Amino acid sequence: MKTFFDHLGREVSIGANPQRIVSLCPSITETLYALELGERIVGRTRFCIHPKEKVSQAKRVGGTKEIKFDRIDQLQPDLIIAEKEENTPEMVQELERKYPVFVIDVKKIEDALKMIEDLGKLTGTEEVARKMLDDIQQQRSLPEPQKAPRVAYLIWREHYMGVGDS
Repeated sequence: MKTFFDHLGREVSIGANPQRIVSLCPSITETLYALELGERIVGRTRFCIHPKEKVSQAKRVGGTKEIKFDRIDQLQPDLIIAEKEENTPEMVQELERKYPVFVIDVKKIEDALKMIEDLGKLTGTEEVARKMLDDIQQQRSLPEPQKAPRVAYLIWREHYMGVGDS
């Protein structure tokens, strides 16, 4: 067993290279697939719909706020990845009675980069994570356009929700 500290500073003990991973947040699920962990992802929420061509092999365990604990029990995960804003503290407390639960908290770009690095360490995919991080850093180092376009980043459509200041 290895001991890690999640983004909330909680100590989490995880076996080497977990083989049965449940993701409780869409962006985490996509990142796990980008880390080439598709065959190890056994559970996801109904909102985890990307990458479309791969995600259907993982069982749905409910939504981000109301998971089906019995479905997770059937999957017998050796690692659950949760997200502070998407999943409730009560849900995490209930799950960690039986399983290692690593909670991620992303508020800024540096947090997202740390998430990639941490997921690589947790799952034994450090090399893939390092390449992903190098690619991101390379893109970030490109010169910015003279006039930045105005954009709206929508994160949900059933009440439309966006990211950023008003």
